[in-house]
Amino acid sequence: MITNIADLLNRLREAEIARIDAQGIKHTSTIGDMYEGLTSTILQRTLPKGADLRVVSGFAETASGAMSGQLDCMIVSGSGRKLPYTDAYVWKVKDVLAVIEVKKTLFSDQFATAYDQLRNLLELHWTDFSATHGDQIDIGPALQAYRLTTGLESPRHADAAKLPFHLEMLYRTLVVEQISPLRIIFGYRGFASEGSLREAFFDFIEAHSKQRGFGGSSLPSLIICGKISLVKLIGMPFTAPMDGERWLIYASSNQNPLYFLLEFIWTKLSHRFSMPEWFMSDLTLSQLSPVLSGKAVRKGDVSGWEYWTHSPDLSKKSDLPEPGYWEPVAVSEYGFYVFNLLCQREKLPRTEEFMGQTAEEKAEFQLLLDRRIIGFDGDQIVLLTNQAQCVFAPDGQAYVGENDTGRLTAWLRKRFFDNSR
Repeated sequence: MITNIADLLNRLREAEIARIDAQGIKHTSTIGDMYEGLTSTILQRTLPKGADLRVVSGFAETASGAMSGQLDCMIVSGSGRKLPYTDAYVWKVKDVLAVIEVKKTLFSDQFATAYDQLRNLLELHWTDFSATHGDQIDIGPALQAYRLTTGLESPRHADAAKLPFHLEMLYRTLVVEQISPLRIIFGYRGFASEGSLREAFFDFIEAHSKQRGFGGSSLPSLIICGKISLVKLIGMPFTAPMDGERWLIYASSNQNPLYFLLEFIWTKLSHRFSMPEWFMSDLTLSQLSPVLSGKAVRKGDVSGWEYWTHSPDLSKKSDLPEPGYWEPVAVSEYGFYVFNLLCQREKLPRTEEFMGQTAEEKAEFQLLLDRRIIGFDGDQIVLLTNQAQCVFAPDGQAYVGENDTGRLTAWLRKRFFDNSR
């Protein structure tokens, strides 16, 4: 269903762009206001009815009174104050869930301006958060994102400094991503192709490689340019397994960008608000091509991030397959045995009995690792899921999958029951 909603919003976007262009306005500020207004309209339609949420423009403010620069669009909760004789608001930064910087045309200069705005907002948020919050906060989504990315059990927060440095910084980055506002650059036009946007992004990273404020946690959540997206893989919701010690930070797509916008916003909202059951159990999988990998490094007293770019693996949109759909893992008697024991004991030793004795069992164990059903905690095998279940389906096959949001239930309904009448 989320793809259907994204398609409807995309048709609205395209129709309203044509309407704006038809006005023939040449005044730059007025054009900017129209595109910001269109973005606000689209965002307002993404918000669940009944939630204490709205879309405003204006400024974010800390508890001590420090203020951001002017922000194009903010998704906010609670209450703010309206500035006299304007449509702008000042909102407490702790109540800002997402910030969207809007550009009619997104090229390198506009990207740099938007990046600075979002980076400054992030710094403002953390200044405020550090001053006003204690240690007691639920970071469950970040912990699960860490498991899905690394294939390892997440640490206790107090033990994060005991991790290898690259894993400690990944862990802290994911916590930052959960707690901070989403930071989105939304360009309506600009780079003509997915490849040209990727290359411009590489150039931007390279140009600032020796500067502060360009580490993994500072990079925007989502970058949209026309029909192209650069998607940050923070596990909330999009993720990819690590390649050795390298974290795949960004991937690109020419799939409908409003699909990614919806996924990011609704996932962020799900951390605070009740979301529709159909969203939490949606089976849609995105189409993504790797862009940028990174690893936090420390040499003596100096620390920073190393980045690696990926050569484009791009297809014309007409050549892309239909979006894929999530499926659980089909398991044999061996896989069921291991899963069932983990449910009972929580941990198992890394021995041949449980990691597989035959080639088929070893392959099945690796599949369960790859799908992040199981993983490792030191020398122990553990479950990485929040609420994994094993079911015996009408086809006689056993399936294992995460069901904390109802995905496994939704898959069973779609696969075996929706077409049975």
